[in-house]
Amino acid sequence: MRSSVLAAFILSALIFVSGCASGQDTASTCETPGDSTEDRLGCLDSDGDGYTDQYSFTLNQSSGLREGQTGDAFPFIKSQILDTDGDGFGDNLVGELGDACPFEAGVLNGTNGVGCRIIDLNDDDDDGVINDLDTLCPNSPSGETVNAEGCAPSELDDDDDGVKNNADLCSNSPSGTPVDGDGCTTEQRETDSDGDGFNDPVDLCPDTEVGAEVDENGCSQGQRDSDGDGLSDLEDACDDTPPGFPILANGCTDESALTVDLDGDGYAGVYTYDIDNETGLHVNQSGDAFPSDPTQWFDTDGDGLGDNWGTASWNNSRNPAWPGMFVQGAQQADFCSAEAGNSSIDLPGCYDDGDGYADFMEPEKLRNNPTQWSDADFDGFGDNWGDPSWTPHRDGDWPGVFVEGATNADLCPTTLPGLLGQLDDDGCHPSERDSDYDGVRDDSDNCPNDPKGVDGYDDGCPYVPLSGDGEEGLFGVDAGTLMVVVGGGLLGLLVLVLVVRLALRGGNDEDDDEDDYDDFFDDDEDEGGSFLDQLDAKRAAPSRAAPSRNRGPSSSPASSANGPRGGPGKAGPGGPPKRGPGGPPQRSAGGPPRKPGGPPRQSTAEPTPKVAKKKSVTAVDESPSAKVRKAKIQVDLTIFEDWQADDRASAVDWVVGAFADGEEERGVLMQLQETGWTAEQSRAICNLAKNKGA
Repeated sequence: MRSSVLAAFILSALIFVSGCASGQDTASTCETPGDSTEDRLGCLDSDGDGYTDQYSFTLNQSSGLREGQTGDAFPFIKSQILDTDGDGFGDNLVGELGDACPFEAGVLNGTNGVGCRIIDLNDDDDDGVINDLDTLCPNSPSGETVNAEGCAPSELDDDDDGVKNNADLCSNSPSGTPVDGDGCTTEQRETDSDGDGFNDPVDLCPDTEVGAEVDENGCSQGQRDSDGDGLSDLEDACDDTPPGFPILANGCTDESALTVDLDGDGYAGVYTYDIDNETGLHVNQSGDAFPSDPTQWFDTDGDGLGDNWGTASWNNSRNPAWPGMFVQGAQQADFCSAEAGNSSIDLPGCYDDGDGYADFMEPEKLRNNPTQWSDADFDGFGDNWGDPSWTPHRDGDWPGVFVEGATNADLCPTTLPGLLGQLDDDGCHPSERDSDYDGVRDDSDNCPNDPKGVDGYDDGCPYVPLSGDGEEGLFGVDAGTLMVVVGGGLLGLLVLVLVVRLALRGGNDEDDDEDDYDDFFDDDEDEGGSFLDQLDAKRAAPSRAAPSRNRGPSSSPASSANGPRGGPGKAGPGGPPKRGPGGPPQRSAGGPPRKPGGPPRQSTAEPTPKVAKKKSVTAVDESPSAKVRKAKIQVDLTIFEDWQADDRASAVDWVVGAFADGEEERGVLMQLQETGWTAEQSRAICNLAKNKGA
């Protein structure tokens, strides 16, 4: 009996020691006691697979996978224990919810099975790389060769110099060093590594052997392979072997090999054909024109590109009558298989004017122009430009590129459709053009060819000092400014005398005051040589601000109490009349024509104040006595509406009178615009007035 008890004790001790040695936890660490035997002893095991329901792991932050898993990730599925990728599918492939991709999180209907991810097998940009793998460059340009990641040279910039690989003549520019438009530093531009007379940026073979004769690309005969058969022209006895043809050791075609279908496309033998005398196309073709390309066999138009195509998007856009067929992954494809062309950028193998783009895809007015291929605003002018002076003023988001010598260029490539009927020779509408680049568009610029500068005016004109020449006067003060200050002081003194005189008279009525006021200025008028008149006559330019005017009921300006020089008021120019809702435009009773008695006045209950008169200064005519016939200024009347004709004529008469009175053209232009005429119409009215007064 004692021996049996001793044996049982020893057996229990051995089991306990074995459990500890295997790293198993005992029931003392269990949240809930149970029957687990594998990872822990005596813990809850709901599915009876030996592993406790208590599941834990450590997440690898780099891979996203679970490591050090203990317990049961599937406590109610006996056939599953671990879930390394954490996608809810067990690592045991043959068990329930088995994961076909246990190290890659997936879904139930994964492309490669349960627990695998869905792979996008489409190829939206037709570059041969499926969308799922084409994440860096999902929209590669059509026709460009791409790398394994689906990126074309025009999308990559290996040396990070801001110039894409396809346009970078110096692909290894030092980081941080300024480069030119070709991606070259100054040092690279002036370096000729092999001493062959061609600087590296334009040398296609920058490691030519010393003393070797080179061609226009800087390549020697030993560096060229004209037919691309793998032998240099120096070693090639036949340097014009058709692409893909089997060759002998000397580089010539191996005729015997052509009898074998080398590429397995079902076509073999020497390529032969007849020429159609009318179309020039190959007919009665036999053999294989592309013996090493399983996707091509005939070349109907003889331009070196095969008739077949592999781009799915061509199926609905390609002429169905053209020869060829759709072959998945077809190489050397010809979009225009019935016309021998050399376009290569957008659609290969079509008629091209030399710019690389298929002519039939270009706007009609740009065909046969190798410097243009797109017209974003459809105005007949190409988006590219060749004038370097345009470059600093072009918006970076505008279409087009700089092309040396580009013709029919569009200075304004984003013109709105409603403005296309009034463009100049550079493709610009007046509302878009800023000839002097001062920020004020020409149609609002009174000085379209003179930049206003930092201190100019809102109407686009530059600031002009009162002296007219900007020279300094007394104490460094501009002469014109000094004259205004002195004149203003004397005028103030005269006003002060008048006020004192009126105060002394005391109780005189209002009429007496007006009589005295008139007498005062009449006396001043009689003094022909008064200092103020002489001062005014010597001023080189009128005040910048236009005179304030009371506006009448129409769009034409009303009379002004004081003219631009403080003289008699003038009638304002007639502006475009306002259209009424029920009929033709209404003309104002008080129009622009100038009258001896002044412009018509508005009806008002207040008495009209008397205006002080000022003597006019007569300019001395220094022109020779012989009459000179002046050329008429050409004026575009299409900028006016037909219903504006009468108002335009009245405005012209007003301007003739204003010029006769010595008003500056700038001031006249501003007054015309104040009454409703546009800047362009105002200039036209002034030109008509000049023609009339000539």
